[in-house]
Amino acid sequence: MTSSTSAPGLRTAQEPRPHPAGRGDGDPDFAGAGGRRADRAAPRRGSRAPLLLLLLALLPFVAACGSYTIQGRVVRTGYSGVVVTEASDARLSGTGIAGVSISIVRDPGRLNTEQVGSTVTDADGNFTLVVSALGAGITDEEWLLRAGRRGVSPVESMIRLPASPGQRRILVMTSMGAGDPSSYQAPEPVQSIGDSIQAEVNRFW
Repeated sequence: MTSSTSAPGLRTAQEPRPHPAGRGDGDPDFAGAGGRRADRAAPRRGSRAPLLLLLLALLPFVAACGSYTIQGRVVRTGYSGVVVTEASDARLSGTGIAGVSISIVRDPGRLNTEQVGSTVTDADGNFTLVVSALGAGITDEEWLLRAGRRGVSPVESMIRLPASPGQRRILVMTSMGAGDPSSYQAPEPVQSIGDSIQAEVNRFW
């Protein structure tokens, strides 16, 4: 005759395993035989919220990196040149020239050159140039600045954009062309990649 009595400490397959002390169906924190809390996974559902808030906070900074603003002045001198100088530079108080077109070009030595900003001087020769290019004032590179107007000697010069544009100015120095409109030479337009390739092809045909 087989005895149904099991050894002390052993349970038969049919015997249900009791819940740990103090745990049971009435305990809202109990999630099963493993004794895991059901609320342990809850923080994972909201773990992306701080990251999302951080990205939203950085959006204005990222947008600001896409544009760069610097002020300058075109003054009348007996020679031509462009310098990036302190806002307190006495040369900025020279006689300004109105109506001068200012443009800035990135990577002027490449086929895919890009004009990234342009403006015109006001009645006092002052201008505000907005450079729409990532890295302006941050990357270590030179930019081509062009300035010209009929009756004014054109100016082209490579410059480095300062990291603190609010404290610096672009000083363009040029001379009048004796009032002769024919002395003005307009800056060459920026060619697209297609135009540059076509120009090279035409040289051989």
